[in-house]
Amino acid sequence: MIDHPLELNITILIEHAGSVSEIFNQIKDDLPSSLKEMIQPAAYLEDNGPKLFSAQSRLVARETQKNSTVAEGQSIQEIISVKKIVDLLTESVGEINKELATLNEERILLLARVKVINETMLL
Repeated sequence: MIDHPLELNITILIEHAGSVSEIFNQIKDDLPSSLKEMIQPAAYLEDNGPKLFSAQSRLVARETQKNSTVAEGQSIQEIISVKKIVDLLTESVGEINKELATLNEERILLLARVKVINETMLL
């Protein structure tokens, strides 16, 4: 007795199956249209799989590039913000140094006045 083909080992079935599109093209004229409509996408996908994978890879690469460009733009904005802060701090240091110089000059004048007052009181 010969076993039913579907009862064979799955490996044997796969090795001897051939491509879905080949089988589909051989039997498509004998299939009811509803079944043909259901199987046709599988045959299409098999024939165009490499193109679909390639398109998918290009989409992923494009999305990655877009995300990279957005991240780069954000990084540039962050650098500009940090530079503005550094510039403000640099200006502040200059203003603080000017204020310290003014205060030092006033201190010197006050010390001179104290000296004059002390000399006047000693006389």
